[in-house]
Amino acid sequence: MRRDNLMYLQKRVKNGVAYHSVVLKFSQKFLKEFYRSLNRRDLPFDDARRERKSLRLLPRDRADIKSLFESLMPFFESGQAPSADLQRLKMTEGLYVLLNTDVNLYASLFDFVEPWKIDIIDYLNENFAEELSMEEIARNTGRSLATFKRAFKKYSDLTPQKWIIRKRLEVAHRMISEGKNGLWMLATTWASKTRATSRVYIKRCMAWLRRCGISKIDTKFRKMFIRCSMKS
Repeated sequence: MRRDNLMYLQKRVKNGVAYHSVVLKFSQKFLKEFYRSLNRRDLPFDDARRERKSLRLLPRDRADIKSLFESLMPFFESGQAPSADLQRLKMTEGLYVLLNTDVNLYASLFDFVEPWKIDIIDYLNENFAEELSMEEIARNTGRSLATFKRAFKKYSDLTPQKWIIRKRLEVAHRMISEGKNGLWMLATTWASKTRATSRVYIKRCMAWLRRCGISKIDTKFRKMFIRCSMKS
């Protein structure tokens, strides 16, 4: 169950057997320490999306889930508390159980922003094509510019500007590959880096297109680039 949610639990006797439960509660401190131990290059930032639902039921028949909870039962039956190191080990094991269940749980578990702040990556994924300054993006996500830049470092090794450019290029490439008109986004991306037409930027963009296996669009792109440069 996600944080900032309430749950009412009815404890009932079944077939004369008293109710028992094992609860793993992941504190913000524990999650942040675990998150810092991960290699950020391996994190699924582009694939994971925060879920709107607050409660998720896990399957009963998965081996890793059964192993986790059954390994804790002897401690409850004997009345002996597991050591602090073992508790942390089981917490880590439980966290991997969740992460191996659904890639979207990365976004939910490692959501460290305050409830009134907008998630940075969600916002950028929805508005990457807009011509917004860093100050505007920071304000729109409920942060100061300095706080926004610090928070963004948790998501990517790139600067926000470079992340947006990479996102635009990826989308433009996909659109062009699918036969759609992604040239306008491509031209806007490169033209926004200079207020005047520039052979250097055109050459860089054409070199990028060739590396992506896209060619024979020089004339069309150049015209779009000039139009976008005049507007920027």
